[in-house]
Amino acid sequence: MACATPVGAASPPAFGIAAEELGLKTQSVKVSLKSDIAELRDGCGNVINAAFYNRQNDATIEGYGISGGSQDDVSNTVTLANAAVFTGSLLVGTLFITQIDTELTNTGFHKTTVTAKSWESAHT
Repeated sequence: MACATPVGAASPPAFGIAAEELGLKTQSVKVSLKSDIAELRDGCGNVINAAFYNRQNDATIEGYGISGGSQDDVSNTVTLANAAVFTGSLLVGTLFITQIDTELTNTGFHKTTVTAKSWESAHT
């Protein structure tokens, strides 16, 4: 079901979260693409050449509820239900869960944050 009806632009950007992640009432999904860099400097300290390597993703999923089940554990793999939104080469490998945070408060709902990481050269 659509979250809203965007108006105005002929080709509006995506709005909302199309699919729930990990059985949570998903509030946000963030994916970052980064790379390590090696720099070659001259005698004056100026960068004269650089090499980018070890492309990787960091992903964070925040939502309400308790994350999935026994399949959601540190070191297990996760597939993003919203992966199609992150098109092109933004996703570089299999995501591995690195951290699961759970928050309980006396005035709010059970909140879960799942952090995952992938490496372009890592294989399952």
